Amino acid sequence: MGRGAWGYRDLAPYHAISVAAGAPDVPAGLLEQLTDAGRLVIPVGPHLDQELRVLIKSGGRVESRVATLCCFVPLLGDAGWGS
Repeated sequence: MGRGAWGYRDLAPYHAISVAAGAPDVPAGLLEQLTDAGRLVIPVGPHLDQELRVLIKSGGRVESRVATLCCFVPLLGDAGWGS
């Protein structure tokens, strides 16, 4: 069974990644799979109180902004909430 926290390195890099499950933190592995100017949209935070974050990778830096508050199912895996 695959885990969303790992992404899919076989087809990387990506211009955009959208994650439909909440993570405790932004998985570094997903950021690594983005192109320069790539975007990652992911809910981040505790199980019932998350922020939908938009991260943009640019010139080796990552800019982050909060789009809205939200509550998603938990992301599973090493960079998520465990198995």
